Amino acid sequence: MKSFILGLLCLLPQFLFASSFSIPPYTLQTPDQSVILKFQLKASQELILEQNIGRKSRILFDGPMSAEKLETLTSEPIQCDQTFKLELKEKITDKILYQKVLNGSPCLGSKVNRPLYFGFISDTQQYNDRHLSIAQVIEKKIQEKDVQFILNTGDIVQEGDQDNEWKQFLSTGNIYMGKVPLIAAIGNHDYRGTKGKNVIPKLFKKYLRWNQSDDQGDMVLDFESFRLMVFNSNYFKIKRKEEKKQLQWMINQFEEARRLKKPMIVSMHYPIFSSSMNRFTSGSVRKMRRRLEPLLREYGIKLVLSGHTHMYERSFKDGVHYVVAGPAGGRVNDPSYKNKYKVYMNPDILTYTEFKVFDGLIEMKTWNEKNELVDKVLIDLNS
Repeated sequence: MKSFILGLLCLLPQFLFASSFSIPPYTLQTPDQSVILKFQLKASQELILEQNIGRKSRILFDGPMSAEKLETLTSEPIQCDQTFKLELKEKITDKILYQKVLNGSPCLGSKVNRPLYFGFISDTQQYNDRHLSIAQVIEKKIQEKDVQFILNTGDIVQEGDQDNEWKQFLSTGNIYMGKVPLIAAIGNHDYRGTKGKNVIPKLFKKYLRWNQSDDQGDMVLDFESFRLMVFNSNYFKIKRKEEKKQLQWMINQFEEARRLKKPMIVSMHYPIFSSSMNRFTSGSVRKMRRRLEPLLREYGIKLVLSGHTHMYERSFKDGVHYVVAGPAGGRVNDPSYKNKYKVYMNPDILTYTEFKVFDGLIEMKTWNEKNELVDKVLIDLNS
């Protein structure tokens, strides 16, 4: 009965807020396990954001909000195996506008030995009807399981400086982002219109980051059973001095994962190995093969996730699984380069991939836009 009630609560957001918001509420996952809630009102009003953990309740925000800007509110960090509910409501009428139940990641060694699920997409740009088809697949999957977050490895929109494209992405993506927090890497299209280097694209930062975000867009999220690295692989937008800092940051994070005896999953926009090698890809790929690939081997990394090529592909080299998402909105592409490490490829589909992390293993399953299972593999994180 409890799981049934929680399931109903998870479905509530799409029904509660439609008439009150110009940008419906959506959530982002932060490295400290807090949740960022973003939204924009149609009309200014006084609101209250309340966080409930068991019988304890805390007011996170109480005051006026403007219809003229995107609002950003932050929850308290959620602990492993903890469940809390966020409620956004009108102060005067107490009318609930948005309600979301969130679960912390599974605690290691707890009596309830549950796996951690997360989703993976990329390249939601360009065609809204294609993004919608994958969003509907995700919607079905997150109704079946408690998905911790969705990872999008970049090219969120086609033209990064066009606000209307971001709003369209958020509108369609709310099918899943209203229920499950998003984690996003920066893609090359997200930089469109951004001048200079060492700058996070303005609209990417506005919609998919927060005040304490790293200047380059890099971060590591620490879960009980693994760590997730998200880094900026758009080296044409990063100065050499900052590239060196990023490389040292990576090494430090790999060392910390080794100290904690936790596996690390690595994610970024550009793929290290794929069947596409074009002028938009080659520079970043060469740098990552030269700098990053040796580190992946040295620190025993087992899984690397990326996008960009618009071709679903899975490669394997020196114990590392490299998974490139098919587009979740963009056009599909044809192979243009021989990838000798390729294990499986389907260049004609949009994709959503789900990972189940449990007992030192990762079970990966990928579905196409018709919700057909197209690929699966079991990865031993400790081998």
